[in-house]
Amino acid sequence: MKKRKELKKKKNDIDCLARRMTKEVLRQTCRSQNGYETPELNDVLYLHYKGYEKIENLEEYVGLKGLWLEANGLKKIQGLEYQTELRCLYLQKNLFKKIEGLAQLKNLRVLDLSDNCLTSLENLRVIPCLETLNIKKNEIGPNVSSIYELVYLEHLSILDISCNKLMDENCLSVFQQMKNLASLTLNGNPFVRTISHFRKNAIIQLKNLSYLDRPIFDDEREIALAWFKGGIQAERLCKEQISQRKKDKNKKELDQFRSWQQKCREQYLERIAMKSHDFAPLKNAQEIQSKAQEQLVLDREAEHQAELLFTKTSLPSPENASPPIHSIEQSTNVSPPPPPPPPPSTTNSIQTNNTAANISSGILEEKSTSSQQQQRKNEFAWTPDLDARLSKYVQHHSFDFDAVASDLQIDAESCRLRWVEIDKNDDEDFQNSNNKMFAQFHPPHQPCFGTSTVGKIPSFDELQRNAFQAPSCVRRPENLPSLADFGDESDDEDTSLFARISFSHEFHREATSNRYVL
Repeated sequence: MKKRKELKKKKNDIDCLARRMTKEVLRQTCRSQNGYETPELNDVLYLHYKGYEKIENLEEYVGLKGLWLEANGLKKIQGLEYQTELRCLYLQKNLFKKIEGLAQLKNLRVLDLSDNCLTSLENLRVIPCLETLNIKKNEIGPNVSSIYELVYLEHLSILDISCNKLMDENCLSVFQQMKNLASLTLNGNPFVRTISHFRKNAIIQLKNLSYLDRPIFDDEREIALAWFKGGIQAERLCKEQISQRKKDKNKKELDQFRSWQQKCREQYLERIAMKSHDFAPLKNAQEIQSKAQEQLVLDREAEHQAELLFTKTSLPSPENASPPIHSIEQSTNVSPPPPPPPPPSTTNSIQTNNTAANISSGILEEKSTSSQQQQRKNEFAWTPDLDARLSKYVQHHSFDFDAVASDLQIDAESCRLRWVEIDKNDDEDFQNSNNKMFAQFHPPHQPCFGTSTVGKIPSFDELQRNAFQAPSCVRRPENLPSLADFGDESDDEDTSLFARISFSHEFHREATSNRYVL
């Protein structure tokens, strides 16, 4: 029993020490909150929810700017004489009945005394720099005298005095004398319910107020002022004007947005035109298609005429014509030359002379055109950049070389000739690339049945021998017929040849049907 009593005494002593604000406890608290063990270096101190009953041993903490003492059992505000640099003091949820001990806190900006037992506001004029005061959920009231101390707080801008016992309707006169008051919370007080149209009257009297239990907007203030001047009818008219003004504003903003959008589209089109060298696209697609077809027909006719002229000029004369090339077998069986043609008559000679004159005139015309083209080439040299621009303009104007020439400031005929040359080169490059790809993926065929020298024409005996020679990779079937079945070699030549050809076809048929394996 004695041991139990001793243990209880020790626990009580520990609890008493824990509820006291000793220097060691404060040092441990600073250490646990990642603070400094040196008291002067700490600028914040959290002592909330500790169960302290007295504020003490804070003499060394002279550098504090924020002190949290809420949710304790404190009954008196004391022990803060050395915290002259304090900016925020939180004393909510304690047992204070009187405001005192704040005379040294000249730099205090925020004071929270909510959830206490205060009945009146006093000794607040000693805090000249106070800006925010929270005294909700107290027992302040019921007269105006209990809050008249607020008049001396010139810098106070935020006040929360809700859930108290204020019943006097003249309380608004006190708030009206506070010039810098911007936010006021009054809900939960009896006088709010007793004053008719309380919010409108408060908004009219407190002109600098921007928050009264909820935000106050300019429209609400204008409506309250119209109600104060002309009653409900003026209030309705003011609401209609405000709604119409909002509609006009929205319409104006929409029009501005549309104009800005149109301007952005125009700027975008201008940038596109600048990038594409100021192209002027045709409006009608049928015109584009018809012009392209007409130009294609003209190009084809010009190419056809050029080919005819080339064939006329390139044909050799009958006298200088070279003899035809015959095969090897025809060269072995030489036939006598044909008899010379009879001498031509005078009419034929005249016709030949006319044709020769026409041909010579065509040659001269071709030489003149070629000389003109060469002169154009010498006068103007095409570059890769001009070729690229020519291709782009031709595709854009759909083969309208007059428009292309006007854009490039070059002759239309030279543009067309250059385009034909570029198109021809592109076709040749495409054909060459196709031939290379075909040669890459399709190697030349290697003969299986027999071999022959490259460039040498095999004789009939070699062809006959290779026809009956099977490749080394193919196994000969056993049921294949022999040459004896088709006749002896002493037979006539036609029968032997027929037999050999039949034998070759039979071998090929058997080989393909049996599918010889390697």
